[in-house]
Formats: sequence, structure tokens, C-alpha cells
Amino acid sequence: MTQINPAHYSKYKIEPWDFIYENNLGFAEGNIIKYVCRWREKNGIEDLNKAATYIQMLIDKAKTEEYSEGERSSETLEITIDH
Repeated sequence: MTQINPAHYSKYKIEPWDFIYENNLGFAEGNIIKYVCRWREKNGIEDLNKAATYIQMLIDKAKTEEYSEGERSSETLEITIDH
């Protein structure tokens, strides 16, 4: 049976899934929060690489779409992901 409330999440004042849900975050943003919150207690660098993958996905998408404010970013953040 899958553990519903693992210790690597319940140690926080606000559990990541509650934060994600209450703030209506999207799939990628939610996964970034999940992986960054648990990396020390669960999968180490692997979780940071997963978070970086979702961050890069958002960067790539932002480069091709206008932001909701109708502006395009003039600054670019480049990261390299080594798997």
C-alpha cells in the first residue's frame, strides 16, 4: 500500500500538496515544489535533476508563448541538465 502522508512531506508547516492545491499551481510547478522539498530525504540529486527538467520545460514554453500579462520576457535563463 502506498504511504499517503510520507515523512519527507509532513515535516513542513504546509505540506507541498496543500500548497500546490491551494495556489492552483500547474503540473510542472507542482512537481518542481515536490522534488525540491523532498530531495534531501528521498532521492538526492536525482530529485534536483527532475526539478531542473521541469524548470527547463517552463523556460522553453515561456520562450514560445506570451506571458498572461501580454509581455515577453527580455531576460533569458539558461540551464544545463546533465543526466
